[in-house]
This record gives sequence, structure tokens and C-alpha cells, in this order.
Amino acid sequence: MDDHLAKPLSTEAVQKAIHQWSTKRRLALSDSDSSDSSTTLSRKCRDDEGSQVGPIDIEQALENLAGNRELLVEVLNSFIETIPKILEDLDNAVSVEDASGLAAAAHSLKGAAANVCAEPIRRTARRLEELGRWNELGGVDRLLADLRKHVDRLRSFAQTVQQE
Repeated sequence: MDDHLAKPLSTEAVQKAIHQWSTKRRLALSDSDSSDSSTTLSRKCRDDEGSQVGPIDIEQALENLAGNRELLVEVLNSFIETIPKILEDLDNAVSVEDASGLAAAAHSLKGAAANVCAEPIRRTARRLEELGRWNELGGVDRLLADLRKHVDRLRSFAQTVQQE
């Protein structure tokens, strides 16, 4: 297969890609054209205008996972479990003034956050990645503090979602 699915992955986009490439086409779950589906979903999660209020866009995240709330909780918990290591990588990169390490760790966080539609975390990670790529470490401490606030809000939100 020679194709590309943009992050964040969605069940719909994967199913459409399978449909497109399957010789039997029996796995298809949608009749719509697959050419723009992953890009459209990605734009919805990555809206830089900041219209999202909560730590994640739960409606979009559920849409990306075909409405499967249990799967959302599982994916969200998995994401939250990866955050401490990424924060440690970010802190280590800053402490040794490793701009490329900062960019790499921030890039990882940005992609993972996009997969769960955690826009505030994704947006902050994008800024950190840019600063790393530009070798500009000024202002990183403020962004890391903001990132930790967003992570705390996400953790609280995830606990609420699990209890529902």
C-alpha cells in the first residue's frame, strides 16, 4: 500500500483507506470519497483559533473513534501515561540547552495530543517544537509551565470522563 493517513488518526479515515485499497472492498463502512477525510478531521482537532474550551474536544475525539467512549478512555489513559516521560525529555533538553532534543520531544507530544484532540497541549507543544527548531530557548520555561497546567487539566478531565 502506498498511501498516507494524517494524524490524528480516525476510525473513519482508516476504514476509508482500507476500503480504497482492499481488493474485496468488504471492509468498507462508508460510501464517501476518502481523499480528504483525514485532512478534514485533522483540521477540526488542530484549530489554532482556540475555539475549544476544555482540555480535549471530546465530541471530535469521539467522532474520530466512531463514538466508542470506552476506547476514548483507553486512548486518553494511554496518552496520559506517556506524558511524564515526554515532560522529562523536555526538561532534560532544556537543562542541557539541547534545542533539537526539545524539538523532538515536543513533536512527539504534539502528535500524541492531536490523536486525542487535546488542543491546548498540542498547541503548546507546537510552540515548543518551533522554538527548538529555531534554536530559541528563551520563553521555554513559561511554555513548560503552561504545558504542565494543561496536563493537570487533562488529568482532571480524564478522571471525570472515567466516572461518567
